[in-house]
Amino acid sequence: MKSISIRLWLIASAMAMPLLHAQEGQTKVGKIEQKVLRNQYRQAVQALVDAGQKSSSNDVPVSPGVISKQLRWLSILSAQLVADQKADVINSEEMKSHAEDINGLAWSMVRARESAKRQPAIALKLINIALEMGGEDGQLKPMMQDTKARALFLLGNHEEAIALQESAVAAATNAAMKTEMLATLNSFKKGELPEVPTNESGSLKIAKKLSAIIIPKVDFDDTPIEEAVRFLQDQCAKLDTTEPDPKLKGVKILLELPKDPLGRSLKTKVHILRLTNVPASTVLKYICESTKMRYSVDDNAVTIVSPGYPYLLTLRYLIPKEMGDSLVEIMKYLDAKGIKFGAGASASFVPSTHILTVNNSQEELDKVGQLMGSFNPANSDATKPEKR
Repeated sequence: MKSISIRLWLIASAMAMPLLHAQEGQTKVGKIEQKVLRNQYRQAVQALVDAGQKSSSNDVPVSPGVISKQLRWLSILSAQLVADQKADVINSEEMKSHAEDINGLAWSMVRARESAKRQPAIALKLINIALEMGGEDGQLKPMMQDTKARALFLLGNHEEAIALQESAVAAATNAAMKTEMLATLNSFKKGELPEVPTNESGSLKIAKKLSAIIIPKVDFDDTPIEEAVRFLQDQCAKLDTTEPDPKLKGVKILLELPKDPLGRSLKTKVHILRLTNVPASTVLKYICESTKMRYSVDDNAVTIVSPGYPYLLTLRYLIPKEMGDSLVEIMKYLDAKGIKFGAGASASFVPSTHILTVNNSQEELDKVGQLMGSFNPANSDATKPEKR
C-alpha cells in the first residue's frame, strides 16, 4: 500500500514539474520586461528634458506637439510599470535632477504674456511628473507648486490654485522667492493673473541659474574645496545659456573657510563625489554636505561658510517711498546711515510691493529697525535665521 502511495506521489511530482518550470520562466520574463520598461521610462524622461534644453538654448518656443507625444509615451510606460519598479526609477538621484528641468519646461509654458502662447494643460501634466520625481526636495518643491498653481489658475481652477500657492509660500526658504510667491497669491485671491516679474531680484536670478545650468560630469576624490568651488564656478560660466551678456555669465561663489585659533584657514576637502548631468544647485548642495559647510544666496553671489560662521537673520520691511524706489537708492541710504553688509549679508527689493528683504546680523538689523522708526517685518516667519 505504501509503495502505491509513493508511486502516485512520484507521478504527481513529475506531472507538476513542467508547470513549475513554466511559472519560473514567466517570472524571469516578467523581470526582464520590467527592466526594459524602466530603461524606456528613463529615456522618455530624458527626451522631455532634451526638448526643454534645446528650446532654451535656441531661444525658441517649445513645440506642444512634441511634448504631448512624449507625455503620451511616458503615460503608457508608467501604466505598465509595477509600483515598486516605478518607485525605484523615480526616486533615483537622476530623476530628482530631471525634476528641475521638467519644472522649468512647464514654467515656460505658463509664463508667456500672450495667452495664445500658453499651454497650461500640458504644463499641468509636466509638473505632476516633476512633483512625482522631486516633490520631497525642500528647495525645489515650492518652485514646482508655484508652477502648478499658475497652470491651475489658467485652467480656471482658482480655489485649488490658491490653496497650492499658499503651500508654496509656506514652504519657500528663499526670501525673495517667498515675497514674489506671496504677491502671486494675492493676485490669485483677487481673481487676477499676476504678471511674470521682469525685474527679478538678484538672489532669485542666481537661484534660477543654479537650477538651469546642467553640469555634465563631476568627479571629486579628496578634492580641496577651493578647487571644487573653482570647478563649479568655471562650469557655470561655460554652460550658462540663460545670460546673453558674456560678462554676466555664470555665478559668483564666495568661500569663507573655517579658521584655527591663530586665524589660519583650515584645509577642507570634498571626499568622494561623482555625479552625471545634474543641476549646478545639486553640485553645490553636495559640496557643502561633504565638507560640513553651508551656503546662502544673495543678490550678488553664493556664499559658502563654515557651520561656526555667525548666522544671519532675514527680515522684511515695508519701505516708505521717501527712502527710494530702487535697491540702489535704498542701499545708498542705508550705507550713509552706517548700516554695514559683511560677508554673506545681502538685501533685495521688490518695487511692486515696496518690500525690502534684508539678510544680516542681528546688530545691523536692529540699526535698520531703528532707522525706519518702526520695525515692521512683512512676515513673522522672517525673524528666523535661514539655514542651508
